[in-house]
Amino acid sequence: MKMNNDLVSTRFYIGASVALALSGCGGDEPLPASVSAPAQTFSLSSTIKGLNSSGLVLAVDGSQVTVAMGATSANLVSGLSSGSAYAVSVATPPAGENCSVAGGTGTIGSANVGNVVVTCSDQSFALGGSISGLNGAGLVLTDGTDVLTVSAGATSFAMPTQVAYTSNYNVTVKTQPAGLTCSISSGTGTMPASAVANIAVSCSDQPFTVGGTIAGLGNNTGLVLSNGTNSLTVSAGATGFTMPTAVPFASQYNISTQSSPAGLTCSVANGSGTMGATNVTGVTVTCSDQSFSLGGTIAGLTQAGLVLGNGADTLTVPAGANTFTMHAPVAYTAGYDVQLQTNPTGETCAVSRNSGTMPNSNVANVSVTCSTATYTIGGSISGLGTSGLVLLDNGSDATHIAANAGMFTMNTGLPYNSTYAVTVGAQPYGISLACTPTQSSGTATAAVSSIVVTCATVAPIQTAIAGWVKTPIDAIFDSNGDMFVADYSDGVVKELRYQNGGYGAPVTIASGFITPQALALDASDNLFVADKGHGTVAEVPYTGGSYGTPITIASGFNTPEGIAVDGSDNVFVGDTGNNAVKEIPNTAGSYGSPVIVGSGFSQPREVAIDRSGNLFVADYGNNAIKEIPYSGTYGTPVALGSGWHNPLGVSVDANGNVYVADTYNGAVKEIPLSGGVYGAPVTLASGITTPYSASTDPSGNVYVTNDAVVLKIPFTGGSFGTLVPFSFATPHSVVSDSAGNLYVADYGNNAVEKIPYSNGAYGAPQSLGSGFSTPFGVAVDAAGDVFVADTGNAAVKEIPYSGGAYGSPVTLGGGFSFPDGIAVDAAGNVFVADNNNGVVKEIPYANGTYGAPTVIGSGFSAPQSVAVDAGDNVFVADSANNVVVKIPYANGTYGATATIASGFNAPYGVTVDAYENLFVADANNNAIREIPYSAGAYGSMITIGSGLTAPLGVAVDMNGRLFAIDANTIWMFTP
Repeated sequence: MKMNNDLVSTRFYIGASVALALSGCGGDEPLPASVSAPAQTFSLSSTIKGLNSSGLVLAVDGSQVTVAMGATSANLVSGLSSGSAYAVSVATPPAGENCSVAGGTGTIGSANVGNVVVTCSDQSFALGGSISGLNGAGLVLTDGTDVLTVSAGATSFAMPTQVAYTSNYNVTVKTQPAGLTCSISSGTGTMPASAVANIAVSCSDQPFTVGGTIAGLGNNTGLVLSNGTNSLTVSAGATGFTMPTAVPFASQYNISTQSSPAGLTCSVANGSGTMGATNVTGVTVTCSDQSFSLGGTIAGLTQAGLVLGNGADTLTVPAGANTFTMHAPVAYTAGYDVQLQTNPTGETCAVSRNSGTMPNSNVANVSVTCSTATYTIGGSISGLGTSGLVLLDNGSDATHIAANAGMFTMNTGLPYNSTYAVTVGAQPYGISLACTPTQSSGTATAAVSSIVVTCATVAPIQTAIAGWVKTPIDAIFDSNGDMFVADYSDGVVKELRYQNGGYGAPVTIASGFITPQALALDASDNLFVADKGHGTVAEVPYTGGSYGTPITIASGFNTPEGIAVDGSDNVFVGDTGNNAVKEIPNTAGSYGSPVIVGSGFSQPREVAIDRSGNLFVADYGNNAIKEIPYSGTYGTPVALGSGWHNPLGVSVDANGNVYVADTYNGAVKEIPLSGGVYGAPVTLASGITTPYSASTDPSGNVYVTNDAVVLKIPFTGGSFGTLVPFSFATPHSVVSDSAGNLYVADYGNNAVEKIPYSNGAYGAPQSLGSGFSTPFGVAVDAAGDVFVADTGNAAVKEIPYSGGAYGSPVTLGGGFSFPDGIAVDAAGNVFVADNNNGVVKEIPYANGTYGAPTVIGSGFSAPQSVAVDAGDNVFVADSANNVVVKIPYANGTYGATATIASGFNAPYGVTVDAYENLFVADANNNAIREIPYSAGAYGSMITIGSGLTAPLGVAVDMNGRLFAIDANTIWMFTP
């Protein structure tokens, strides 16, 4: 706002005129009384400090006063009467300065006011700008003494101290960041009246040179080196080089030969890398006569990690590669040597044909052969005092461990990263020492020596392997051929697993029944039991490969004696006491109440069902076999065949043929089905004492339960064979051969039976020879020939073995009276306990011929059994004298008998193991005894086994396992 100068002038003019008039009127003479004296006025002024620029405008009581640049004072206003208030302030500051007012307000007194002070000073402004390319730390900027450290990645900056208006500034780089070069534009000037933000800092990677040495170029031209698009033509004779374009810090470089001189091949070593903060001078260019590729073949490489090297040239080979070529060609006439630098993981490689002088063609015959590294598997053993321990790795690699071994290593090492699991394949020889591996499984990534096998004395485990039921009443088979038997008297159900052509030891899978009468299986192998004594039907559920606890699914029956299951899991029951056949319906997995599906029967026993749902009933009281036909509903029962006498058992095979246990006719019969029509019954076997049931296995063999045995009618080549026992009738003695097969003198059946051993399981007994009469003793020689004490015929016979087959029995000698025990030594000589004659005889064997029996020991009373050890000493169970006697053998002659143990009660069987320990079947003491042998002497007797009833025979197999004949059972003792 412009100040009113006219007003000031006017005021000044009026004041001056009044003063002049007064002076013309005589000066000091008083005015007339009618004329008043004018009021006195005062002025307001200020002091100005530091005003260096124009533009300062002060506001004075609503008016504005412009102050010139450089003024040191200013008249602000005049003509102010006493008592007038005044106020002075800065309306507009000067350019680039800040001004302040002191004493700017007050009231006019009786004098001019000049104490207003206006003070101005230069204004400061920020100094900064932009930054580009700063990708590292260390940049320091300065403006005089003002210093700023800039962080990596910053895109702008402001100096710490502002700069005063009109002052000079000069921003420079004090310290460059590592590996970068930063430059500044617009960094110098005079500070205007506003902040400066146009200074530009530009950073770029600092370049460094790349170079090195050249060898072998000679006086040749044409070598061109390149680093990306940057190339260098090298002069003839050069021994060093520097690429023309430097490489920025942290950038990649890769020097290569763009072209070689005519007739030369130039290769680059150490030519690539990441640029550091110094020049690179270590690149090596080697020129030589023309170079060729170097490589070859690889065999067996399955893993990653193979590294090959030829001098400084290295090559990492991928897994599975079957060829390789080194990165760098090799000059003609130069030497090469390919070496294995690093083996692949878990493999070992070897290099052959790997060195030589480079010819004038590529080399491709270097051979690398890799094989999987194998690692030994082993560890420590403690407590092993005998031989016979066999360890397996992953179920194979059988490793035999010597007696007293403290360490072991499995026969076969394992490839890298293979799993191992060491288990006991065979325990040490005998029945009382067992070994247990720990820390025995894992993955082989190095040699394993941490497995610990601990051997310790254990109580022998007693297992029945034959004579396995007391009163078998029903037998059925699943789709695998496993047999299930209802043991009527013992109130249990037993299973015999079928494996490798034979049946294993029976296992009780369900108990708690009262006279279990009949069995059935559904499609899921759940087992159903007609529990006659409880009047119920129970299910034994099958889950996860094992049978659970029996569950009652229906009750209220009156002596149920038959059971079957259809494809929908409905259960059918022969409710014998109620003269009805009933169904237990299954709906959505739940069983309902029993419903009658057939009546008019008289004591119906077993029931069976075919694939079409037709039911078959053994109608015991009506002497009939009946079919209840099914076609959506069950019809009227129809009789099949005739001539039945109280049939108890009925079953049906997969082809619809019906098998009947025609109990009081003592026969098993088949009702054949052909073209949908049942034919006349056919007798498969007769002369059976009260057959209870008849069933078939998956191979078509028919099994019959009969008193204490199960009988088998073998089915071969489309026809049924002769009935054979599946159990024993009073076996008397047992022996084992070198393969673990058992041979039994089954005198109650007038038979000699072989129980085959394979893969850890015993199969079904097989009859050998015929025509025996109560055979009491059995032995087998190294060739597999079987020798029999044919007691009832007062003879000793051989069943010769040749080509995998047994021949007809041959009599070896006569003159015996009730021959009982028999043994054979390693030379084939046969020894016989001639019971009634009270002697032991030898039937000598020489040149393929048996001689006349000769007495080698006498004075016995009813000798029952003989055994012979590796030294041809003979041991006798002298039954009536209750002692065990030794007939010593030395220098080809048998000596006087000597008692080595007494205190028995009718010892019947004796055998000797590989360590000269004797085992005795002490019949009337119901015990098996061991007479231990150590350091040339026999020790005190030890009792082995429990729950025995008059054991008759003992045997030891090739592993030292003990077998004992006890009534109709063969017991096996294992550690």
